[in-house]
Amino acid sequence: MRALKDLFRALGYVGLVSAAAISAGAAKQGTTSGQNNSSSSLSATSITAGIFLLLIGTQNLFFGNKYKRATFFTSGFMMASILILLFMCVVRPPRPNEQGRMLGYLWGSMIFGLCGGVAGVFSELGGLCLLGAMTGFHLGSYVNAWVPTDKFVSQWAQIVFIMLLMAVFALLSLYLKEKIVIPCSSIVGAYSLFVGIDCFASIGLLHQVVSVFSRNDQNNLQDISPVYGMLVGTLTASFIGMFIQSKRSKEEESN
Repeated sequence: MRALKDLFRALGYVGLVSAAAISAGAAKQGTTSGQNNSSSSLSATSITAGIFLLLIGTQNLFFGNKYKRATFFTSGFMMASILILLFMCVVRPPRPNEQGRMLGYLWGSMIFGLCGGVAGVFSELGGLCLLGAMTGFHLGSYVNAWVPTDKFVSQWAQIVFIMLLMAVFALLSLYLKEKIVIPCSSIVGAYSLFVGIDCFASIGLLHQVVSVFSRNDQNNLQDISPVYGMLVGTLTASFIGMFIQSKRSKEEESN
C-alpha cells in the first residue's frame, strides 16, 4: 500500500511538470506555426524516446535507491543504447526526411541496450560504475546546455568534458558504493525526465543535448530562454528526488 502511495505521488508530480512543460511548448509552437507547420507534429521517434525517458526518469528520480537493481538496469540500458545510437548516427547520419531510419536506429540501439542493462543487474559493482558514468554524462550534458557551443572552447571540448565527468563519477561510485546511489539516481532521473518531457513539448532541451554530438545541427534555436527554464526545473527536481529518497531510506532503516 505504501509503495502504491509513493507511486501515485510520483506520477502526480510528473503529470504536473509534464502538463506545464507541454503547455509552454504548445504556446511556443503556436507563435511560430506560421513559419513551419510541420514542426508541430510529433514523430514516432520522439514519442518512443519520450515514453522510455519518462519511465526511466520517474523510476530513477523517486525509486532509484529503493529498487537498486532496476536503477542499475536502466543505467546499463541507457549507456549501451546511447553508445550504439551515436555510433550508427556517425557512420550513417539520418537525413531530416528519413524518420523511418531514425526510428530503426532508436529501436536497434534499445535492443543492444538490453545487454548493458543485464550487465548492470548481474554485477553490483558494474551497476554502480554504469550509474556513475551515466551521472557524469547527464551532468556534462546539463552544463553544456547552459553554454552554447560557439561560446565554449569547441564542440570537441564539450565531448571531452562529458567523457571526463563520466570517468570521474564511475570511479567515485566504485569508491563510495551505495552511498552514491541516491544523489546519482536523482540526477540521472531528473535529467532523463525533463528530456523525456521535451520529446513531447519540443522546447529545445533535447536539441541542446543532441547538438553536442551532431556535426550539422548546431545552435539553430531562435529562442533559448525556455531551455533555461527546463534546466532550472531539472535542478529543482533532482533535489526533490534526493530529499524524497533520503527520507524514505531513513524511515526504512528505523523500522
